[in-house]
Amino acid sequence: MKYQDQTQQLRQAIDGFATTLNTANGTLIQDFFTDDGKFMPQGFETLSSQQLEASANSFVAANAFHIAFEIQDISIDDDFATVIAKATTSQRKPGSAAAIQKTSRDFFVYRKIDNAWKIHRYIFNNVILH
Repeated sequence: MKYQDQTQQLRQAIDGFATTLNTANGTLIQDFFTDDGKFMPQGFETLSSQQLEASANSFVAANAFHIAFEIQDISIDDDFATVIAKATTSQRKPGSAAAIQKTSRDFFVYRKIDNAWKIHRYIFNNVILH
């Protein structure tokens, strides 16, 4: 498969992940991860893809969560790819009228499984709180 086609698939995978988060469809989040995937959010313990499934639905629904990724770099090596992105996030915690705005650096390691790119590792750190 051409490099350009694979980068387009990765962009679509990240866009789909963002859409799933933004629509608070937590039950689908695990589908974006490999079976042994890991999510490493700033300030929280590392979650396996199975743990993520259990907690994601309540988190995205309760926090009026919205995220947009701006992809800055994609590197592909066979069945693995890395994606560096900047994310702009808005989150409104339960009982609060004010949304918290954040900008973060996001690093994804994708692994190709059955011709689909899945998140193998995902880590981010907040660089600006608005």
